[in-house]
Order: sequence, then structure tokens, then C-alpha cells
Amino acid sequence: MQIIQNNPYRTVGLLVGATAREQERQVKRLKQYIEAEQDTQDDFSFPTLGNLNRTIDIVNEAASKLNLDSDKMSYALFWFYIGNPITDEPAFDAIKESDLDQVIGIWTKLISNGEVSQRNASAYSNLGTLYLSGFLKGTNTNEALLEQGISLKI
Repeated sequence: MQIIQNNPYRTVGLLVGATAREQERQVKRLKQYIEAEQDTQDDFSFPTLGNLNRTIDIVNEAASKLNLDSDKMSYALFWFYIGNPITDEPAFDAIKESDLDQVIGIWTKLISNGEVSQRNASAYSNLGTLYLSGFLKGTNTNEALLEQGISLKI
């Protein structure tokens, strides 16, 4: 889905919930890397989700979208956040390493009881985002994953 592939949070390499100061620091850092024609490796843009073309103009546009509260909320619905650091951080590391089985295993285990709680709410949202992202393109169940991603988001 384009809203995930071109999400401003992804473009600037941040998770939902980043502070304005973190955003400012990350945007400045990205611009420095772009000017030096180097790739950043340690942000939350998750290159395994697809190609990401960053230019200074694209980064500036993404940052401006994240400065408007209404836009920020719309984009936050379709990006990742840390709600449970114990499980979400290892899952994000697994996404960075393209370890699909580990990511799905972590979040699926948390949602297995079927009840949403403060402890597992991020697993529902993050797994829904993962399913909707198209990251699982190699599977034969794209329609089922799309349906499951929507269900998890709801």
C-alpha cells in the first residue's frame, strides 16, 4: 500500500510517537547523509519493505507533513510504534534483518488470546501494518493477509 510505502514516518526514519526534537534531529541527520551521498542504516525506514528514494526535498516534504496534527494522525495509523518495548524492539530489529518468521512470531504470540490490552495493542497495530505493507509479497495469501491486516487495524 502506498500509504505505508510513502509514509512520512518511513521517509524520515522514525516510529510513531517520536518527539519534535527527535524528528528535528533525524531530519538534520538525514540531510547530512543525503548531501554526503551515503545511506543510513540505523533508522526505522525498514528498507526491506521496499525501495525508498530520499532526497532533501522529499525529506523536507515528509517532515512538514508530520508537523500538522491532522496529517500526523493519518500517517500514524499506517506506521509502526513501540507500545511494548520488550517485544516491539526485537521485532523491529528482525524487520531490519528481513527475518519475517521472527517478526510474525513475536507479534502473533502476543495477540493469540484475541483480547486487546495495553500490553499487546502495539502488536495488533504493527502486525496489521506489516500485513498491509506488501512486505509479504512472496506468499500466495496476499488477499488473506490484506484482510487480516485490515482486521488487526480495526
